[in-house]
Amino acid sequence: MPPGIFKVKLNNGLEMPVLGLSTGQYVSENKKETYDFITHAIDLGYRLFDCTYGSEEAIGDAIREKIIQGVVHRKDLFLVTKFECNSHGPALQLVESTLTATLKKLQTTYLDLCIIRCPVATEKGAKLEDSESDQYCDIVEMWNAMEILCMRHLIKAIGVSTLSREQIDRILNKCTKPPQVNYVECHPFLNQSELRKYCEDKGIVVIHYCPLEESRNTDNCDGADVINDSRIKEIAGRYRKTPEQILIKYSLQLGNVVIPKKKNLMENMNVFDFWLAPEDMSYMNSFSCNESR
Repeated sequence: MPPGIFKVKLNNGLEMPVLGLSTGQYVSENKKETYDFITHAIDLGYRLFDCTYGSEEAIGDAIREKIIQGVVHRKDLFLVTKFECNSHGPALQLVESTLTATLKKLQTTYLDLCIIRCPVATEKGAKLEDSESDQYCDIVEMWNAMEILCMRHLIKAIGVSTLSREQIDRILNKCTKPPQVNYVECHPFLNQSELRKYCEDKGIVVIHYCPLEESRNTDNCDGADVINDSRIKEIAGRYRKTPEQILIKYSLQLGNVVIPKKKNLMENMNVFDFWLAPEDMSYMNSFSCNESR
């Protein structure tokens, strides 16, 4: 069943597909490879795309071709990108210049969702992880710039990624528009129960990335290879599904949007014909061994 028909309503009324595709790992020096991948995904019914840096031109070409063919209209698609907050300078100027370049590459006049990622501006030459706070970057100023772009109808929704609850509270307390989404790592080893509850209370939809990948944020786990965990494999066997499908379904049943990075497009979308029993959801929740901020 095409994943694009199942949607969740954001707090600004915009509807977003619950299952999409991250293009980050498909960036290739062979532009045609990325182009063919995206056109195939659209043909299968994917409508939500996280257009990670480096792949925008091929994605734009693929979308334009499918629109010309009459397969989709622009309004049917939900395009997402992220802004890295790692530069000094006027926020509006930085965001506007980045957005202008992205729109040109994607060959579109607007983006459905823009996300502020890694909200720390670093000194020239420093790595993002070298900064321990938001002392170099005014998150509120950055958010105000995003709000202006929304008012100009260049962005339909705005969200956050890798922000703490305290940082999100700063946005909620000082800005006009609340975040529509929070983009976080989530899977049975890191089910983010506290953060998900916080977002639910604030009307923020959670997007799960890395639902199928080896976890990067489970320091308290003895190994974090989610796909190859024997317990996940046992559950998959009972449902006659793959571990990947079980993990995607788990995230969907938590009530959130899921954007996997794996290339098994058909397999990933075949998750709407079964339901994980409450006892299996509770069992998988018990695997969690760490919480984010």
